Amino acid sequence: MGKFLGGLIIGVILVPLCAAVYLFGGFAPVAVTDHPFPLEPLIAGGALEARIHREAPKRDLSTFTPADLLAGAQD
Repeated sequence: MGKFLGGLIIGVILVPLCAAVYLFGGFAPVAVTDHPFPLEPLIAGGALEARIHREAPKRDLSTFTPADLLAGAQD
């Protein structure tokens, strides 16, 4: 009975928790061209947001100069 409960805990709690950390932690690849699967908007959207947040340069918005803003608008 103890092995059954251990397997149940691992299967029901630990596996989805690890999957969520992988997806929403920004580690999942998001540049795919395959057909979307049913939950892709939820999963890929969260993963994309986390990846952008993780890789985006950390810069205080008050340090932007007018030249920086014009260069960004022209790109």
